[in-house]
Amino acid sequence: MDTKLKKWKKTFSFIAFFLGISILLGNLSSLFVRYSSVDVLKKDVSSAFSGDYQTTDEFRYYVSDYLERFLVMASGGNISSWYNYYNGYTNEIYEGDIYSSYATTYTFNNLVPDDEDDGTVSRNLIDKLNDRLKDDKNVLYQIYHEGKLLYSNNDDLKLDKNGTLPEGYNFFLHFDGKQVTMIKDGEELDVYGDGYYRDESDWYVPGYKNFTLDEKSAKSEIVIAFAKEPKIYMFGNYSESGSVQRDNSLYWLKVNFDNSKSEYISQGLSIILGLILIVIYIILRKDKKAADKKIAELTGHVWFEIKLLILILPFLLLLLSFKEYLYYYLNELFYGYEYIEWDYLYYGLQRILEGRTYILLVCFWLIYLVINDMRYNRGRWWHGICSYVYNIFKTSELRLPFQKRITNRYLPVFIAEVVLAAASLSAIIVAWRSYYEPISITTYALFFLLVAGLLIFFQLAYAKNNKTISQDVGALINQIEAVHNGDLTNTLRRPEDADLAKAVNELNDIQQGMFTAMNEQIKSERMKVELISNVSHDIKTPLTSIISYIELLKQEEELPDHVREYVAILDSKSQRLKEMVKDVFEISKAASGQLPVNIEELDLGKLLRQTLADMQEKIDESDIILRTEIMADPVMILADGQRLYRVFQNLIGNALLYSLPGSRVYVTLNLSGEMAVACVKNTSRTEIPTDLDFTERFVRGDESRTDGGSGLGLSIARSFTEACNGEFKVETNADLFTVTVSFKRVKE
Repeated sequence: MDTKLKKWKKTFSFIAFFLGISILLGNLSSLFVRYSSVDVLKKDVSSAFSGDYQTTDEFRYYVSDYLERFLVMASGGNISSWYNYYNGYTNEIYEGDIYSSYATTYTFNNLVPDDEDDGTVSRNLIDKLNDRLKDDKNVLYQIYHEGKLLYSNNDDLKLDKNGTLPEGYNFFLHFDGKQVTMIKDGEELDVYGDGYYRDESDWYVPGYKNFTLDEKSAKSEIVIAFAKEPKIYMFGNYSESGSVQRDNSLYWLKVNFDNSKSEYISQGLSIILGLILIVIYIILRKDKKAADKKIAELTGHVWFEIKLLILILPFLLLLLSFKEYLYYYLNELFYGYEYIEWDYLYYGLQRILEGRTYILLVCFWLIYLVINDMRYNRGRWWHGICSYVYNIFKTSELRLPFQKRITNRYLPVFIAEVVLAAASLSAIIVAWRSYYEPISITTYALFFLLVAGLLIFFQLAYAKNNKTISQDVGALINQIEAVHNGDLTNTLRRPEDADLAKAVNELNDIQQGMFTAMNEQIKSERMKVELISNVSHDIKTPLTSIISYIELLKQEEELPDHVREYVAILDSKSQRLKEMVKDVFEISKAASGQLPVNIEELDLGKLLRQTLADMQEKIDESDIILRTEIMADPVMILADGQRLYRVFQNLIGNALLYSLPGSRVYVTLNLSGEMAVACVKNTSRTEIPTDLDFTERFVRGDESRTDGGSGLGLSIARSFTEACNGEFKVETNADLFTVTVSFKRVKE
C-alpha cells in the first residue's frame, strides 16, 4: 500500500507541475500577444468590467477612424491610396481586440479594383463607399462641404448639428471645420485637454494646436451619431450572391467587448488553477524529483543526436515563421537605413506567437527534458553516434606516440578550413550566377582566393613547426618516463637551437643531480647499516657477558661495602648501555621503515590517563607539580598503543627530570578540527639552546649534565609517533619547552 501511495504521489506531483507550468506559460504568452505593457492590460481589463464599450480605447480609435474617413469623403480625397488611421489600427491589433478593424479594412480594399487604382480622386468611388456604409444604422452621419450636404444616412431619423440624437443613440460628434465637439449621454467630453496632441492622447482628431487641416478639408463639416446598443444589419441580394452583412464594424466591436469580460474571467480562473497546481507541486517537490529521475532514465536511452534534433526543430520552425521580420532588419542593418523601428521585431514576435502558443510550450518542455537529462545523466548524456565515433578515435589515438597525437589533432582544424573555403567559394559562385554584379563578385572572389591561399600556406607552415615541437615534446616526455622508471644514466640530446633545448638541458642536470644524490644516499645508508651491524656484533655479546658477571658478583656475600657500591654502579651503567643499544636498534628500524607496529583504534585520553597512573610513583617522588586537562569524552585515533605508551612515558619522564624544581608540568588533550592534540609543557631548569633540533639522535639540551640521559628519548618519541602516522612537534619559547603529538581522529 505504501509503495502504491509513493508511486501515485510521484505521478501526481509531475502532472501538477506539467499542467501548472503549461497553463501559466500559455496564459502569459497569450497576454504577451495581446498587450505591449502591464498598463495597457490594466486599462483594457478596467474597460471590460466597466460595462460601457464607449469608454474603451477601441471605440475611441473607431470614432477617430470614422471622422477621418468622412473628411476624405467630404474633401474628395484619394480613397485608393488611403488606409485606416495607423495608430488606431496598430493598437487594435496588438493592444486590444481586432474585430472592429477587419470589416473597415475589407471595405476599403475591395472598393477600388486594381485597374482603377491610379491615385486620382473619383467621386464615383466615394459614392460607392457611401452606398456601402449608409445601410449600417449603428452609425448615423451627415457630411457637409462648403455648407452643402453631400452624404447622409439618417433619413427620417432626427439628427442635427446641435446635438439632437434619435432614440437609441447616445454618442454625438460634430466637427465644424476647426474643432470637434463630442457629447456622451448629454455631457460634453474634454477632447483636447491642454490643446496639444501626443501619442498618449485619447482622441486622434483635428483641432489641436499641433494638428491642423488643409484649406479644402477645413471647409468640411461632419455630424456623427453612434448607437448605444449596436445591431447587426444584413442585406439580401439573392438575385446575385445571397445575403451579406453591411459594415457592422461597431456591432462587432460591441460583441467583442461583451465577450472580453468572460474571456478575462476565464483566463483569470485558468491562472488561479495554474497557481494552485504549482503550489501542489511545491508541496510534493520531493516526489517530483523522483519522477524527474524516472523520466531521465527513459531519456537517457535516447541518442544525443536525436535529442539535439528534437531541441532544434521547434526553434527552427519559430525562426522560419520569423524570417520576414529578420529579413526586414537585416536589410536595415546592412544597408544602413537611417531610422530603425525596433518595435517592429517586438510586434513581429507577437504576431508569430499569435495562435502558436503550442510552439512556445513545446520549446519549453523540450528544454526542460534536455536540462533534466543533463542533470541526472551526466555520465551518459553524450550517448550517441558522435560519442561512439569519438571514443573509437580517442581509443585509437591513445595507442599512438605523443608526437603523432599532437600532429593528428590539427587535422580536423585543417579539414574544417578547407571545407569552409569550399563552401564560401560555392556561395560566391551561386551569387554570381544569380543577380549580383559580376565585376564586384569577381573582385571579391580573387581577393577571397588570395586570402584562402595565404591562410592555407601559413597553416601548413604552422603544421610543420607543430610537428617538430611535438617530436621534441614527445622525446622529453619519454625521457621523463625513463627517469621515473629509474634510468639516471642515459641523457637526452637536442640541437642548441631547438625550442625545448633549455628544458632538455635542465632535465639532464636534474637527472645527474639525482644520480649523484642517490649514490651518496646509498653510500650513507650502507655505512649506517654496517655501523649498526658492527655495534650489534661487537657490543651485544660482551655486554651480555658483563651483565651476567655483574649478577654473579651481586650474589657474593663476603664482598666489602665499597666493592658492592662499585658493583651497583657497574650494574646501572651496563643496563643503561643495554637500553641504549636497544634504542639505537629501534630508531634505526623506524628510520628504515622496518619497525613493526600494530595499528588499532584506541582512546587517546584513556592512554594518557593510564600512562600517568603508571608513573604516579615517580610523579609523587619528584618536586614537580603536575597539572592535567584531559577530555572526559573518548578521543578515538588509529595508532599502536604500546609504541604510543612509550612516547608519552618518555615525554612525561623528561619533563619530571629536567623541569625547574617547584615548577608545574602541564599535560593536556584537546581537539583542533579533525585532529586530536596531546601537549606536554614544562619550564626547563637550565637555559634552552635556540639552535638545536632536540629530535635528532644523541642531542642533549645541557651537555654538562650527568643524569645518565642518552639523548635518544625525543628521537625515539618522534620515530614512534611518525611510525603510527602521527605528527610530532617540539617548540621552545625562552625556558618554556613544549612537545605536541597530533593524530587524526576517527570519525564516529
